[in-house]
Amino acid sequence: MQLFEMAEAHEIAIAPGAIFSCSREFRRHIRLNYGRPWTSDVEKEMHTLGLLATRALAEQGTARHTGREGAE
Repeated sequence: MQLFEMAEAHEIAIAPGAIFSCSREFRRHIRLNYGRPWTSDVEKEMHTLGLLATRALAEQGTARHTGREGAE
C-alpha cells in the first residue's frame, strides 16, 4: 500500500495486487492500466513509478532493519 499512496501523490494510478486475490497472494504486485495510448507523458509516469518503487523498497528494507516493519 505504501507504493499505492506514493504513486497517488504523483497522480499516478495503480491498483494494489492484493485486491485481485481472495488470499494475500498478490500483495507484492501492482496492476497497471494500459487503457490509453503510449505517450511521452505515460513514459515519464512509468519512470516516476519506477523511482517510487525503488524508494518504497529502500524504505521497507530500512524498516525491517530497524524493527519498524508494519509500523505504518
